[in-house]
Amino acid sequence: MPVRQVTPMSVIRRYTEQRIALKMAILRRRMAYIGETCIRSGRLKGSYMDRTANLRSSVGYVLVEDGKIITMSGFEQLPGNRRPGKGEKRNGGKQGREFAMDTARKFPEGLVLILVAGMKYAARVADSGKDVLDSAEREAELLMGQLTNQVE
Repeated sequence: MPVRQVTPMSVIRRYTEQRIALKMAILRRRMAYIGETCIRSGRLKGSYMDRTANLRSSVGYVLVEDGKIITMSGFEQLPGNRRPGKGEKRNGGKQGREFAMDTARKFPEGLVLILVAGMKYAARVADSGKDVLDSAEREAELLMGQLTNQVE
């Protein structure tokens, strides 16, 4: 007795597309959660002296899908420990947002979570042995492994 397909291919295709869309929505939410968790961690665990709060304010994330920004952190400017000196500005949030958006343009395909510290001197601070985003990156890798495996 031969096997016969009774369900129309259009029904199978629609069901498959709905399941994929649901899994992608779950994955997007989980990646945004990872981004929020990691920027909170990066701001709290940063082991550097933050006088103007520019570096901590520039820490954030952007979630990009196929070149389009789906969501991003607020990049709000945090209060600093002192007033900005001559020539200094409190613009870390703005710098972080711009850096995140520039970085997002480099990923035209796929679903990508980008964590940034957007001040130009962030790499110098990290190279001096201070934790700028190191603990946040480790946490992102751990959470990504845990939470994305649960989507299946």
